[in-house]
Amino acid sequence: MLKYQSYVIVACLLCLGLSSCGKADKPIALTLVFSSHLLGELEPCGCTMEGDFGGIRRQATAIEQLRQRDSHLILISGGALLDTTSVTAKIKNEYILKGFQQLKYDAIALQPRDTAFGLSLLQSVPLPWLANKSWNAQIRAERQKKLPEVSVVFYSAMNLAKAVHQPGNQTPLHEFDGKALAKQIQQRHQQHFLTVLMTDQEPTVLAQWLDLKNVDVLLIPNTNSDQYRKAEVLAHTLVIRPGKQGKQLGVLHLQWSAQQHRLLSYQQKIISLSTKVANAASMQTWYQHYNQAAKQLYQQRAQANAKWVQHPIYAGAETCGTCHLKAMTVWQSSQHSHALNALKAVNKQFDPECVGCHVVGYGQAGGFVDELLTPQLSHIQCESCHGPGLAHVQSPALQKMANLKLQAQPICLQCHNEKHSPVFDFKTYWPRIAH
Repeated sequence: MLKYQSYVIVACLLCLGLSSCGKADKPIALTLVFSSHLLGELEPCGCTMEGDFGGIRRQATAIEQLRQRDSHLILISGGALLDTTSVTAKIKNEYILKGFQQLKYDAIALQPRDTAFGLSLLQSVPLPWLANKSWNAQIRAERQKKLPEVSVVFYSAMNLAKAVHQPGNQTPLHEFDGKALAKQIQQRHQQHFLTVLMTDQEPTVLAQWLDLKNVDVLLIPNTNSDQYRKAEVLAHTLVIRPGKQGKQLGVLHLQWSAQQHRLLSYQQKIISLSTKVANAASMQTWYQHYNQAAKQLYQQRAQANAKWVQHPIYAGAETCGTCHLKAMTVWQSSQHSHALNALKAVNKQFDPECVGCHVVGYGQAGGFVDELLTPQLSHIQCESCHGPGLAHVQSPALQKMANLKLQAQPICLQCHNEKHSPVFDFKTYWPRIAH
């Protein structure tokens, strides 16, 4: 069963600004689960234990177990689900949307990055998107969930005027209309709905156009960290701040007053989606299809780049080692020398997003194509950092290595970044491969 690790539990039980919690008032117990800013992290990189957190399959496990305890669970996301930069972005985004469809979210706030590939992608998979005004039947200004004893209404006040655009994307920009949204929220509050607002604006800014007493739960993404922040109470409003990259999942156990139509108390818990949370069996078919799509893209790229084999610019580590014997010995004893094997161990050697940091020059003219055509460029070799060296081999005195004047640390950080190596420290790691 799902366990809450003690170091990430935050629990509070408060009367939320109410003068009394009357004895005759029998609270209604509700469970609200929340997330935000997946940022394309369909699955954790897994290159290091420190970075092996998150993933849709683990999230599914947590949600399924929570639903076993409360079948009327409320599930919301602050949006920013999609990938806008990686070579596999379009495939990943398709399967992120399909994955969230299986998770059965009640409301997802549309964020600028979610519009990067246009409305056609968003409309390809029916999801409960929210925007500050209705765009179409799928992207609405309001979503509702009717529970046996209370109705919940969801809104979004994200700024979509700064939409991220990819070539060919003609997604219209929508200026924020706070006045109309504030009126709608007030009406639902007066009708005794439990109101949930997701926004990228701080309460002090919201207060300029919105009466916060009409909002019961306010979700503001914590975009500066992958950690969820402690919930806080502002008058009658409960403020929650989920972190980014899907490494955790927030859970609120709420007590709702049917008589006073307000939250009485809450308890917040944070689930860390570490390796201790198993991958959901229900997502296995979805994950297999994603890997098949990624492999197909890999094969298409290999076919398109096969012509590079006729125009080599890399020499390969074996050739480098004929002159640089000491460096070769250091490399052979390092994990770099068998880097591609790490991907094979988890069946990710065909994922274009992963391969780039485990071979030489992937996606570049003259670089690694696949193991059949360019086996000599498998793993992280000398030229992964020093640049193409064939010209130097052919004419050492006249042709210097491409990256000769570059500092080592920036080169390392191309792969050993926050996403792949969150605890990477150059001063600690460099001595292991110093040569």
